[in-house]
Amino acid sequence: MRAVALSWNYGTKFAASCMSKKDYGLTDMGEELVRLANDLGVIIDVSHASRQASLEAAAMSRRPVIATHSNAYALRQHPRNLDDEVIRAIARTGGLIGVTSIPDTLPEPTVRGMATVASYVGDLVGWEHVALGTDFLGLERYPEGFSDLSHIKGLADLLGPRADQVLWQNALRVLEESLPSA
Repeated sequence: MRAVALSWNYGTKFAASCMSKKDYGLTDMGEELVRLANDLGVIIDVSHASRQASLEAAAMSRRPVIATHSNAYALRQHPRNLDDEVIRAIARTGGLIGVTSIPDTLPEPTVRGMATVASYVGDLVGWEHVALGTDFLGLERYPEGFSDLSHIKGLADLLGPRADQVLWQNALRVLEESLPSA
């Protein structure tokens, strides 16, 4: 195991989720999970976690924290999206926000909407903290112009000179920094 999520759309014994009625953040077991993951070189993923759980995980982690498939709340008010404070907290860890292709979380349900999110996060905290986190598994609909990875060129064209950084270099950097050497 190389990464662990604190929750999904339901609260867990580790953390409240973005859909929890009460945002109780990390539980004692959640704090222990973050410490243990850091010790073992397992990356903490806060996608689906609540705002408070994400902030607490980022504050206590000694390694980069990631949101593998999340977008910006400032661009689309959706419970799965991250507000600017959470985005900044993740960036302070050296982590990443993986722009997701979930249509309801995008400012517009198109590949251009994905590029808009990438630009927003890149301008807010630096392009070294932006990655691609499609979440293709289980989606019932896809953004126009980005229904599978065969459309990656269209996204790359919209990202321009930042494309390689967003599409693979940033993720590779975080993996190399986070995972124990073989």
